[in-house]
Amino acid sequence: MSLLVLYNGVALVLASLNSYAWNTLWTFRGRAENDARQIVLFALQVLVNIGISSGLFWALIHPIIVYTEVPAYLAGNVAKIISVTVASTISFFIKRYVVIFSRRWFNDRL
Repeated sequence: MSLLVLYNGVALVLASLNSYAWNTLWTFRGRAENDARQIVLFALQVLVNIGISSGLFWALIHPIIVYTEVPAYLAGNVAKIISVTVASTISFFIKRYVVIFSRRWFNDRL
């Protein structure tokens, strides 16, 4: 089971690199500055995303595998869908309001 969490973490790192590219080139292209501040904030957001997703994934899959008869592949898929959905939603709002628009919301304090 710990390999599942490791694979989940690797997948999240790769997805985050892809997310950075697409968010700066497409989603927030008019607002992305690609400066050190924004890159550091994005990296911190990635760490928060990995923590939430991996923690939630482990918290969901562990009891399902240990205490039920649900097949491991099904438990893993359900846990992954829920953890990615929650983490991605939180990540979007962090990117939008802290990483990209932080100067407006925090008066240049970030």
